Amino acid sequence: MFDYLKKYGLSDEEVNALTNSLEENDLYSLMNQYRVEKDLEYFSTLGINNHKQIILNAPFIFINPPSTLDRAIKNCKEENIIDLIKEDPRNLILL
Repeated sequence: MFDYLKKYGLSDEEVNALTNSLEENDLYSLMNQYRVEKDLEYFSTLGINNHKQIILNAPFIFINPPSTLDRAIKNCKEENIIDLIKEDPRNLILL
């Protein structure tokens, strides 16, 4: 079910650890492969390419479609939010 995550550089062990540690809502979000891939494509358009780290450290973000992420980034009070996300994907919590 989560084999698609391997194309983002996650090992079998990382996928197992991640899916065993997630809360139900986050796990459900990762089950939606289409949404996850569209969100990661959106991040790529912004120059945010640390996809593996986003998946491992901020899986909560995948509950949102790209349009919601775009609005959140544009309305974010943090001026340099894209740089902050590139530095550490846990900064997605600022959206």
